[in-house]
Order: sequence, then structure tokens, then C-alpha cells
Amino acid sequence: MKKVFVCAGMHLPENQTMVKHAREVGKMLAEKGYIYVQGGSNAGLMGQTLDEFLKYSKSVEFLIPKAYFDYDAPKLQNIVGKDNFNYVRVDGEADRLKIIKNCDMIWVLPGGTGTLEELLYVNETGRSSEHDSQIVLINSEGFYDGFLQQIKTNLETGFSKESALHFIVVDKPSEIDLEDAN
Repeated sequence: MKKVFVCAGMHLPENQTMVKHAREVGKMLAEKGYIYVQGGSNAGLMGQTLDEFLKYSKSVEFLIPKAYFDYDAPKLQNIVGKDNFNYVRVDGEADRLKIIKNCDMIWVLPGGTGTLEELLYVNETGRSSEHDSQIVLINSEGFYDGFLQQIKTNLETGFSKESALHFIVVDKPSEIDLEDAN
């Protein structure tokens, strides 16, 4: 089965379209038979995606840094059930990032600096041919417009080249062509 790592914020935005998109991602991945991989939280948009995914599938894997393990692991185990609690305990963020790039796809929903870190890391490691994962930036409600403007500025000034960009941009999850994982 194919794995999709979902990057998303650990806070819940007031914007309900972003929440709706997070839930759509969870449902889409579950219905198509993917293994849902995430950083080990049931909070915010990540929690919304996880809750929706679990309505249809229990194929979840968590990548939990040891600094958060004692706090997050018991909550997650209660949510998914002891028999379905699949996790990788990593030393820290750098180790977690190394595992993310092994997923077949990486989807990025709105989030904070940790979400941006994940996007930039998988973009750069894709650029250097360390992986060939499909990277999708879900620009829900124009959340990433400022980021995309910065990329445009980088291209216009010559600090970046089109070949350095290894992600596609969609406005909503339904624009992603997702095939069955099996």
C-alpha cells in the first residue's frame, strides 16, 4: 500500500473551508486505500484529517519525536486503538524529516513554521534526487499566496529556477488526481 505524509497545522483555524479541506484529505486517502502518515498529533488541522481518515480506515502511521512521545503517544493510542497504533519513535525533527521523504506522496495543508519546514525539506531533497515523492501544496483559501509570491520573486530575480520546484499547487483537495493505492 502507498503512503501519504500529510503536513498540516497543529492549531485549528477559524476558516471553516480550511477545516473542510483537511477533512476531505482524510476521507480521500482512506477511501483510496492509502496509509496515512503524520507527525504524531491529533490537534488542529492534523487532528481534523486524522479524525476523518479513521472513520474509513485504520491504516495510520505516526512519526513521533521522543520529545513529544510521552505526551502524544497515549492520546493517539486511545484514538486509533492499541491494535492499530503504528508508530516510529524518532530522536528529533531531523530524523522525522528523513522518514517523510520515503512516503509515496507528501501533501501540505495550511500550517505554521513546522509545516513550511516539511515542505521546504521535501522540495529540496526532491531537487537533489533523494526521493521521487509527489509533493502537493494545498493552497486552501489562498493561504500560501504570500509564499507563492516569494517563489515568483525568487524566479524573477534569478535566485531560483523552475527546475528547483518539485511540488504542484492546488486550491482544494478535489483537484488532486488520486489513484487507488492497492
